[in-house]
Amino acid sequence: MTVYLVLPPEHVRAQQALLRLWIGTMLRACVKGGLQEKKLVHFVLDEAASLGHMDAIDDAVDKYRGYGVRLLFLYQSVGQLTKCFPEGQEQTLLSNVSQVFFGVNDKDTAQYVSDRLGEETRIVASGGTSRGRTHQGSASGPPSESRSMQWSENWGQQVRRLLKPEEVANLPSRTAITFTPGIPPLMTTLIRYYEENVSGRGPGFLKRVAILGWSAFFLTIGFGTVGWLCENVPGHGTMQLPTAVREFRDWDGRTVKARQIDRSVKPSKTAPRHQRRIRPVEPASAQ
Repeated sequence: MTVYLVLPPEHVRAQQALLRLWIGTMLRACVKGGLQEKKLVHFVLDEAASLGHMDAIDDAVDKYRGYGVRLLFLYQSVGQLTKCFPEGQEQTLLSNVSQVFFGVNDKDTAQYVSDRLGEETRIVASGGTSRGRTHQGSASGPPSESRSMQWSENWGQQVRRLLKPEEVANLPSRTAITFTPGIPPLMTTLIRYYEENVSGRGPGFLKRVAILGWSAFFLTIGFGTVGWLCENVPGHGTMQLPTAVREFRDWDGRTVKARQIDRSVKPSKTAPRHQRRIRPVEPASAQ
């Protein structure tokens, strides 16, 4: 079940107390259900800055997870977050959640993302070449010429930010950087819900259909070829059953011979299917 709590934009500030009452009441209702994680309740708080600072949200962030409460906050910038959680209280929220940043367009948020990504060590190579040529001559003798060339190459380690603040701000709007506790930062690409839905229709849909069609076509050809070989080419897909002649005593005392399958011999693929028949019983003359 999904419950939408929507206020018109022109009444958000006037009805802020009502919105805060709704959220706080539903959080307390989840807590009254006791400790459990079978029935999860997801709170998607879009434009969470309109709620301001709420003690109920502070408690939900670090205490209500065991009661099946999951929270998703959407803020426009780090400035909004700092305004709702003043005096360093935003660190409690940031340390208990996964953070996703995309479409960064302000200096403070870009600086925070850059600092969170950290630094990396790169190998920087430097060098150069120099060439020289000298001519000397005199009236009493032939001229002389000398040449020289010098070449040098050096390398060293240099520390650089993984992404500078200006590079974070210049990322495409669909590029998201995710910080999750316990794993390195992730850079992903966002997909709009109407571009890639459950049915699979979206970018690359026709290409996937063509690949599946060609795969089915070649599989059909392969199975057909194997079947044709088994039916028409000797020694492919058939087995010659070893046989042996056995003598039996008929009911009237005559001795008859019959060819039966010899179970003591291991079969081998040597004869076509039309030769794999048991010969009929041949009557023998009475002794």
